[in-house]
Amino acid sequence: IGMGSFVDLSKESFVGKEALVAEHQNGGPSRTLSGLDIDWRWIVNAYLEADTAPNVSPRVDWVTKSVKSGDREVGRASSVTWSPTVSRLIAFGHLETACSDPGTEVTVDWEIAGTNRTVQAPATVTVLPFLGLRRA
Repeated sequence: IGMGSFVDLSKESFVGKEALVAEHQNGGPSRTLSGLDIDWRWIVNAYLEADTAPNVSPRVDWVTKSVKSGDREVGRASSVTWSPTVSRLIAFGHLETACSDPGTEVTVDWEIAGTNRTVQAPATVTVLPFLGLRRA
């Protein structure tokens, strides 16, 4: 989940060390936690094309959504929400490591509420956190 910098594999002993060392020797984790910046304008247009009012809630959507690269599922999006702080539709991306580089273009399965349609909304993989933090 991107927390490898907090683990010291040279430490003598700790719970889970064997599994983490084996994972590290095999190339690292198969999935990582990344940010997703979902193209909200594209979603609004998809609603308008379906002749229905856009439904992008300011509340966190806890239902996971499939993330794809081309036609292949490469992970899941979770905690999708509109962020007034960064003025973007953002989510956590639980992605295959090969697709987790910042700037990677993916799509998120987006259900058009009130219809039986699911569309692939464009999204870009981003670094976490979504905004730079200034320290005092």
